[in-house]
Amino acid sequence: MRIRDSEMPPEETWAKYFKPGETLQQFGLSHGVKDVADFGCGYGTFTIPAAQIIDGKIYALDIEPEMIKRLSEKQGNQG
Repeated sequence: MRIRDSEMPPEETWAKYFKPGETLQQFGLSHGVKDVADFGCGYGTFTIPAAQIIDGKIYALDIEPEMIKRLSEKQGNQG
C-alpha cells in the first residue's frame, strides 16, 4: 500500500539539479570513509557516486520500494 507520492520529478530532471561528486567532496566524503547510509536514496543520485568514493559499504534506504528496486538494477549495471 502506498501511503503518499513523493512527487519527485522524473529522474532526468532531478539529475540536472545536482553535481553529486562535487557535493560529496564538499561534505568531506573520501576514500578514508568506511560505511555510509543514504536515507531517502531516491534515484541514487548521490548513492552511486558515494559508493564509488568510499572504501566500505553504502546502505541505501527509501520509503518507496520502487526506488530501491531501481537503484539495485542500476547498481547491477555498474559492474
